[in-house]
Amino acid sequence: MQKGQILALLDNAGVKAKFDQQTAALEVAKQNLNSAKAAFSESESALKRAKDLAAKKAISSQELEQANAKEASARANLNSAKAQISQIDAQITEAKDQLGKASVIAPVSGVVTAKKAQIGALTSGEALFNIAKDGVIELSADTDARELAQIKVGMSAQAQIYDVKEAVKGKVRLVPVSMDTSSRLGKVKISLDGEAKFIGSYAKVVIDLPEFSALALPAQAVSFTEKGAFTTIVKGGKAVKRKIQTGLRANGLVQVISGVSKDDEVALKAAALVNDGEAAQRSAE
Repeated sequence: MQKGQILALLDNAGVKAKFDQQTAALEVAKQNLNSAKAAFSESESALKRAKDLAAKKAISSQELEQANAKEASARANLNSAKAQISQIDAQITEAKDQLGKASVIAPVSGVVTAKKAQIGALTSGEALFNIAKDGVIELSADTDARELAQIKVGMSAQAQIYDVKEAVKGKVRLVPVSMDTSSRLGKVKISLDGEAKFIGSYAKVVIDLPEFSALALPAQAVSFTEKGAFTTIVKGGKAVKRKIQTGLRANGLVQVISGVSKDDEVALKAAALVNDGEAAQRSAE
C-alpha cells in the first residue's frame, strides 16, 4: 500500500447533493451580481446627470433626491449580491472539504495490519485502519527491572514467534522510562526485520546483552519465595540458609548480586530438603 492510496469511500450522497445545489446557486448568484452591477452603473450615471442638471436649476430638488435614492438602492443591491457570492463560495468550500473527507486515504506507505471498516456500517471516532509504516513491525516485550537496567536502544534481538520455526531478528527501538505500577514490568519496543507478518502473535525475545563477569549459581540451588530468593551454604558442618539478591537468569544459571561469595560452599540438590542449622557435609559425588 502506497501513500495517498484510497483505502475506503464513505457514503457522500448527501454532501454531493448539497455541493451540486450550491454550485447551481452560485451560477444564479453570479447572474444576479452582473444585473446588480449594471443597475448600479446606470443609477450612478443617472445621479451624475441629475447633479449637473440641478446645478443649472434644470430639475427640482425632489428629482435630485429620487436619483440619490435610486443610486443608494442600487449600491445596496450590489453589496448584497457580492455578499451572497461570498456566502455561497464558503458553503461550496465546506462541501468540497466534506467530499474530500469521504475518501479515506493512506497517510503513509506501509502495510495494513488491521481493518475495522465495514460496508454499510456507521463511522465513529475510532480508527478504520491500522497501518505499519513502511511495513515495519514492532514487538512489545515485558521485562522486569533487573533486565530493563541492562537493555539499551540499538541492541540486537531475536524473537522466537510461537509456531514459527525460524527466529526473527530485530533491534531495540525504545526502552521505557517507567514501569507498570501493578505488574512491575516495563515494555521494551523492538523493531523486527523482514516483511510484516505474524501480526497479533506472541513471541519469546532474546536480547543480546554485553558480556560481563558475575557470580552465578545453578538454578536448582536457588529457591524463590514470597520473602525473596534463598540458597543453602555449608558452614562448619551445618546447613545455613542465606537470603540472596539475584540478577539475570539464563542457561540454567542465576546471577547472584549479594548474599554469598565465591568461597562459600553451596548445597545443590538437597538444598530444599535441608533445614537451617542441620548437620551437613560434602557428598562424595
